[in-house]
Amino acid sequence: MAFTLIELLVIIAIVGILAALLLPALASAKKSAQQTQCVNNLRQLGIGLQTFVADHHTYPLFVNVDFAKGEYPEHWVIGLRR
Repeated sequence: MAFTLIELLVIIAIVGILAALLLPALASAKKSAQQTQCVNNLRQLGIGLQTFVADHHTYPLFVNVDFAKGEYPEHWVIGLRR
């Protein structure tokens, strides 16, 4: 049983319409995945900052420039500055 040219064109048109309907859904899913990834990255940065502050009792260098100058007791050796 062979298909006629009209039947093949109708099938191709139907597949094209289904693909056109599917593309916006895929774009929406991609945007949602990017938003989730961004939120997770921000969460990881926050956890890293909290861990740094808990370990060093100060904020990273770009926020607190005195950290590198040895202005904190954690930098001293037996009460003396390095």
